Order: sequence, then structure tokens, then C-alpha cells
Amino acid sequence: MPRYRKVDPRFWKDEKVRLLTPADKLVALYLFTGQSNRIGLFSFSHGEAGEDIQTAPRTFAKGFGVVVQRLSLGWDSVARVLYLPTWWKYNCPENPNVLKSLLLDLHEVPQTPLIVDFSVNLEYLPATFHDTFRQTLAKGYTKPPPLRIASGAGAGAGAGAGAGDSTQEIGTGAGVEETAAERPPPHAAEDPFPLTPSYWLQIQGWVADTRSFGHSDGLRDPRWWNAQLEAFPSVDLEAELKKADAWLLSNPQKRQRYKSWPLFLHNWFKRAAEEIQR
Repeated sequence: MPRYRKVDPRFWKDEKVRLLTPADKLVALYLFTGQSNRIGLFSFSHGEAGEDIQTAPRTFAKGFGVVVQRLSLGWDSVARVLYLPTWWKYNCPENPNVLKSLLLDLHEVPQTPLIVDFSVNLEYLPATFHDTFRQTLAKGYTKPPPLRIASGAGAGAGAGAGAGDSTQEIGTGAGVEETAAERPPPHAAEDPFPLTPSYWLQIQGWVADTRSFGHSDGLRDPRWWNAQLEAFPSVDLEAELKKADAWLLSNPQKRQRYKSWPLFLHNWFKRAAEEIQR
């Protein structure tokens, strides 16, 4: 299917871009236009990039690492996925219906913790698009969840990559230097971050479907939900969320006493865990 990518003039005036060398600016421009999809979260091939801009693999890898670090991009070297956090700044959808269409591209993205970063980054989307963005992700993203996220990987985890590194982690602004022949193997260790990308989007769907909690900013933090999963592994969070919503709707006079929905739900889940242990 034919596609095109536009270059916003503001890209060249960005203070971080202006500090790049001419060679690194070419790499940066390529990252935003060469293999990108319509949402700024996409599979990326170093080999294809090197061929497209006609540069040696190691030369491209060096420039890639500099650009990822300087522009604070997200790079998952295991899933080979690149994330451009400022994508919506330069490629804002025309209206909510267009946004829904663009988000279909997420179905082509391999499982990666960067999906969690993508799902909570609304900085450059107009406020009128926020509900559409959350609801479309929560209800339209149906990929089966992976077994676990790679060990040591998580939102905001950085990693340096020297010439002798055998593995690289996921992160924002991580230094990267590798060729196609140096791709690291998947990690085998258990991950301490149990909230997988697919499960996170499912949770957002549960919250959006409630009448009590849908507009709580505190419940849009994946770290909060990860803490609940670790603290209450035996609790069916979806079922308890529905019970809590039903209780509040049945007791409207008591809603006013609760100032923090995250605290309310934490205590609700805690009581549910205690009931299971009895």
C-alpha cells in the first residue's frame, strides 16, 4: 500500500536535533521517515537502514546509538522495535476518527514493553483525543499476551551498549551499537515486572468500562497496577474492579468520602485478598 511521511519544519529547529552532526541528522531523519508506520512505534531493521542511506553497518549503528540517546527514543533490541515519543507532535491526527484508523498499526507491532510507554504518552495529543486514544487501545488491541517481558526490561529502563556487550535492554535514550550479526538472544530469566503490554491494555479497558473510575488519572499509571499485581497475585482484579464500581453506584452517598480512587481500590483489593486467605 502506498504511503508517505511528512517532515515538519519544527523538526529541524528542535534544540536536540540542532546539536546533532550532519551525519547524525540524516540518521534522525531516516528514523522518522524510512521505516516508520503511522504511530511512531514500529519494527526497525538496522540492515535495511544501512542499505537505504548507503552507509556501513557499524557506521550506521554508531549514529543510531547517538540519535537514540540524544533524542530520548525507545529501542527494544530484542523485539527490534523503535519508539519515537514525540511522534504525535509532528504527526497529529486530524480528528478522533483518523486517530482510530492510525492506531490499527499497533496490530503489526511485535510484543514489547515499549507498548506500555506508547499507551501512556499523551503529551503531544490534543486533550480532546485522549479518551478516543485510551478507549481504542483498550478495546481494539487483541494480541495474546506474551509469557513474560524480557528480564531487566521495563518502561524507562536504560542500557548502555559497548562493543563487547552480548545483550542489550529496553529503554529510552539507550546507547546502541550493534550489527545484524550481533543481535542479542532473548533473555531467559524471570522478569520482576509482571504487567505485560497486552495485559496493561486490557486493564485500561476494564477501567474505561466503569462509571466510577474511567476519569481517574491515578489509575492510568502502569506502575500502580504493577504494584497491585505483585501485592495481590491471588485476586481477580477485573472482577473486583467491577464489584467496587457496582458498590459505589449502589451507594452514591458514600462516594464523597473517597478522595483517592487508587487508595480506595488498593484497600478493596487488600480486603479481597484477605477474604481469599480465610
